[in-house]
This record gives sequence, C-alpha cells and structure tokens, in this order.
Amino acid sequence: METQRQNLNSSKLIDQVPVSTPDEIALGHAIVAQELGGDFWLTPGLPRHVGTKGDDRVYGETVMIETDSRDAAQRAYGDPENLARISNRITNSMPAVVKVLFDLFGKGIREQDGAANG
Repeated sequence: METQRQNLNSSKLIDQVPVSTPDEIALGHAIVAQELGGDFWLTPGLPRHVGTKGDDRVYGETVMIETDSRDAAQRAYGDPENLARISNRITNSMPAVVKVLFDLFGKGIREQDGAANG
C-alpha cells in the first residue's frame, strides 16, 4: 500500500511539472545549433521524468538532441565530456528540463513514425 501511495504522489508531482516556455525552447535550439551545427535539432516535449539538479531530486521535462546523419552523430557524440557540457548548458538554460538524451545513431525520432521513409 505504501508503494502504491508513493506512485500516486509521484504521478501528481509529474503532472505539476512546469513546462519550458517558447523562449526557453528557442534558446535550447540555439545552443544545439551553436554547439553541434545545423545538422542537429532539439526535440522538446518528450515524457516528463525525475532527474537531479545539484543535489536535489526534481521532476521535469526531457529533451532529445537528434540528427538524421549517422556520420554527424558519431563525430559529434564521440566525446563524452562534450556531451556532458552540452547537456549542462541546456539544463541550466531551460529550468524545466532535467534530462537531455542524445540520438547516438543518427536515426531521429521522425524515422520511427515512418515520416522520413515516405
């Protein structure tokens, strides 16, 4: 019963998470373009998660950095320290974001729904 109560409380907390403003999303796009170039984009609006900021456990948004190019992904994502720096810039600039994902294979979410395959 305690576990069920904790899950219910977590669900309520996730539903109350603030969302990124259009200005924050635009800033995230600008960071991605500056750091990685025009072959990459930021996909906001993914499911909300629990994450950490500093020493605190917080609920927030997830964003993904993607590209359609496998070669560009391998070049850009080959340096884990660079990924950490980019992720840190985004979470510091977009207060609602607690998790940044990277599409390491250059497939992009758009291909998963068949849109890129025509």
